[in-house]
Amino acid sequence: MVDADEVRRLLQDGTPRAGYTKREVGKVAAGLSQEVVVALVARGRLTVAEEFCPANRRRIPVVTRESVEAFTARYATVAEIGKANGIPARTALRLLQEAGVRAAFDTSTVDAWIYERSMVGDAMQILQPTPFTGPNRSVGRADRGLAPGWGVQLLEG
Repeated sequence: MVDADEVRRLLQDGTPRAGYTKREVGKVAAGLSQEVVVALVARGRLTVAEEFCPANRRRIPVVTRESVEAFTARYATVAEIGKANGIPARTALRLLQEAGVRAAFDTSTVDAWIYERSMVGDAMQILQPTPFTGPNRSVGRADRGLAPGWGVQLLEG
């Protein structure tokens, strides 16, 4: 006969879950869907461990916090870059491509635009919306066909 309480104590080590589920990683790092997390785990960029989940009452695979922190310290998604600079992700992507910055991973296999932070910083530094006052006093970058208010200026320092 098996004592269920004894088995439960053996499975549970009493500590709260320290890692993230694949879905939770996307909440911590903008732009990382579950599919992207799976691809990054397969490439060894994120590490998986097993931990007890009190809600499910079993051990589940989780992405370690350490690997997520190391990943986010080195890489940035285009969604994060856009959000940090107050511009849409598509605009940030276009500007990165125009600046010649290459994605850190093949987008056909990882299915996300992820860049090394050092490359983004070197190429663009800080993005800021900038007003453009032309002959018609409209705001925007008419020469790039951007909507009013979405002109972007590369700032030094």
